[in-house]
Amino acid sequence: MEIIRHFLTACIASSAYGMIFDLRGKALIFGAIGGGAGWVIYNSLLNSLGYSMAFFLAAVFVGLYAEIMARVKKLPASVFILVGMLPLVPGEGIYLTMKALVTNDSEALAHYGRLTFNSAGVLALGLLLVSSIARFISQIRLRKKN
Repeated sequence: MEIIRHFLTACIASSAYGMIFDLRGKALIFGAIGGGAGWVIYNSLLNSLGYSMAFFLAAVFVGLYAEIMARVKKLPASVFILVGMLPLVPGEGIYLTMKALVTNDSEALAHYGRLTFNSAGVLALGLLLVSSIARFISQIRLRKKN
């Protein structure tokens, strides 16, 4: 039951974010599903694999999902990445880092800054990996046609 609540909450947040970018219809729905599934994957793997690996695998999933949906719906993958990655953005880490900076707490600043930078970097690496592989595969297919 907890997983369903997490999924639905992340879907609602993702779809609200997608509305800001004027996504409508099936693109909004499928983008929100990707965000909900990415969050559930992150949350499920957090205790067993740790912070960084959970972020990485969730980002890889969102990237794969976005590439697949881009081909199915004939839209850019960035549409699905933008909406799908929202639940994974390390908002709490950014907040705690800024709070430590404002309160001049250098120990907390170093700790939360490192965690936030690490999670953002791991998210970017996961998306980069999937995007690079997808581009490589599409170039191979293009060369076979010619």
